[in-house]
Amino acid sequence: MDLLSEVVNSNHPPEGIDGSLAHNQSLQALFHTLRAIRASALALAGGDLGVKIEAKGYLAGSLKTLQAHFKHLTWQTQRVAAGDFSQRVDLMGEFATGFNAMVRRLARTVEALQQKEAEVTAKNQELVKEINNRLRVEKDLRISEERYREMAIMDHLTGLYNRRHFYVLAENELKRTLRRGHSLALIMLDLDHFKKINDNYGHDVGDKVLMEVGRVLTSQVRSMDICARLGGEEFVLLLPETQDPQALNVAERLRESIAHSCVPAGDDWVGVTVSLGVTGLNNVQRSQSQEPKDLLELLIKQADRALYTSKTAGRNRITVYELPATPDKN
Repeated sequence: MDLLSEVVNSNHPPEGIDGSLAHNQSLQALFHTLRAIRASALALAGGDLGVKIEAKGYLAGSLKTLQAHFKHLTWQTQRVAAGDFSQRVDLMGEFATGFNAMVRRLARTVEALQQKEAEVTAKNQELVKEINNRLRVEKDLRISEERYREMAIMDHLTGLYNRRHFYVLAENELKRTLRRGHSLALIMLDLDHFKKINDNYGHDVGDKVLMEVGRVLTSQVRSMDICARLGGEEFVLLLPETQDPQALNVAERLRESIAHSCVPAGDDWVGVTVSLGVTGLNNVQRSQSQEPKDLLELLIKQADRALYTSKTAGRNRITVYELPATPDKN
């Protein structure tokens, strides 16, 4: 009895049976059964669910049942960790009650978190939509502003600058030119017999002719030149860093290009010629005003007079303005 008690209760049970009892087969079997049960119980207590229970009998069977319960409980715990909150423990008494209550609370907590996440996601989607709508509105506003700004400075038909914006750019260029003491020229051109085109072919064809002239002007001038439609069939070019001979070459190139252009008018083709007037800063007398605004008006007036001379001389030609013999009071 002391030997069996030592197997069950001591920290280090004996390795075997010594003495006269060593040959007792029944005692030996009981001794090894108790040792096996002890080892299995210690392994289960330490969390080793894979230990093989070598002993047999009612007590060993209970340990095996407990081992199977622990294995199944481990599997259920893993399922709960994976999000399966349908798991329930139907045995093990108070532990089962606590486990099941914990799983239900976890299920409610996860459901609440998912609902909050769905609400946050919906709000984020609404916020993204609102941001995108605002971005679209801002983009549309920028496009509208650019369009209105362009409409304010451009001639919608020819794509050239309009009269008002030409004066702004030309005055600034004249300030720069006067400050540096450089050269500058101005060309005015007017379409010949344009009224006849409108009368004979209609204003739609007349608009096409104006658009074609605008295209030719844009293709022939430099990026630094300022080209505009003053109104009707009258156009103007300001040429920085340009002497009269160079301006005359530009005017001749424009005259020839326009004369060789034509636009469709039903089954016909309509062409047009232009008359041009050229002037430059060399035609400005020292006694005359040097204010850019007044100077620009003077150059336009000189070019317009030269243009009138081209018209009266037969049209489709160029006239370079020359200072009169006596000072021009105008």
